[in-house]
Amino acid sequence: MKVRRVAFVSDLHAPYHDPSAVELTLKILRDVKPDVLFFGGDIVDCYAVSDFDRDPQRVVRFQDELDSAIAIMSEMRGLAKSALFLPGNHERRWERFIHRHPELSSLRNSTMAEQLQLRKLGIGLLTHGEDYKIGD
Repeated sequence: MKVRRVAFVSDLHAPYHDPSAVELTLKILRDVKPDVLFFGGDIVDCYAVSDFDRDPQRVVRFQDELDSAIAIMSEMRGLAKSALFLPGNHERRWERFIHRHPELSSLRNSTMAEQLQLRKLGIGLLTHGEDYKIGD
């Protein structure tokens, strides 16, 4: 596929995202019609599994965080020919949580890519340090 237009979205921090910013992003994606949409990390906040002290007034269920991010990515993904996801430090909170609780690592769908349903959404996964060439 010849790549002509690329869009980059990051730092939504769902479910703490700004709905008006997401709506504006969707409008831009509809206008731009990107060949490739990059999700550049911190799409989901992972507040529920953070190492940091958490405000009891702000706590949400981890599944609600994931569901919010999946809904946003799904809508955005539908506006691009292809999409890629590069996890950020907030997605890595889940990885660190699993390492602190290795008994959970045997669960089906325990990776962040599986939690965010990337395969189902048709979103490829990039790893840090992996090269990706755009165009010629």
